[in-house]
Amino acid sequence: MTAIALSFVMCHLPVGEAHAQSIRFGLRGGIDIIDMDYSGDVFHTSNRSGFFAGPTLKIKTPVVGLGVDVGVLYNQHDIKVSDRTLTQEKLIVPGNLRMGVDLGGMLGIFLSLGPQFSFNLGKSTYFWEDLEGYRKYFTLQQTTLSMNLGGGVSIGHHLEASLFYNLPLGKTADFTWDTLLDHLQDQTMHRAQATVNAWHLSVAYYF
Repeated sequence: MTAIALSFVMCHLPVGEAHAQSIRFGLRGGIDIIDMDYSGDVFHTSNRSGFFAGPTLKIKTPVVGLGVDVGVLYNQHDIKVSDRTLTQEKLIVPGNLRMGVDLGGMLGIFLSLGPQFSFNLGKSTYFWEDLEGYRKYFTLQQTTLSMNLGGGVSIGHHLEASLFYNLPLGKTADFTWDTLLDHLQDQTMHRAQATVNAWHLSVAYYF
């Protein structure tokens, strides 16, 4: 709903010719490939894929080649947790500083760096028991902060393609589980922090 509302507002903003040249509204979409890391390397993990889409703004500054892009994107991907695959839904808000170079003709390249805020939209706490009856709890952070680093190419006046690496600044989730100690005939709880690293491949169209 937030992304839809922003799209409506941006489409109806009255802007002059000078502002229209420096502020451009667009739509961005793409795929991400994530890797879940656990503290202590307690689990083997494998890559999972997802998608994202939503409105974006590109803002030029008075400095030649320097700009800012900001987006409000819906993001959904799967997370592999022990013997389960969970689906996470979140709202991601990247704000990147970018430096571009016009290569002449209809082609340009740019580098980009900036923070990304993520807000969990779906279920945040998961509980289940495995086949042996051991309990497992997985809890996602409601908000997270990460950094984007990447770049891309601009084609003509409307199209951009980019590739970013997203590095988390802090934990993404907590995973707690219990096991049976054979020599004590008792259960003990274990805990690991999880972080998600991701590659984002996107295409944007600016009006």
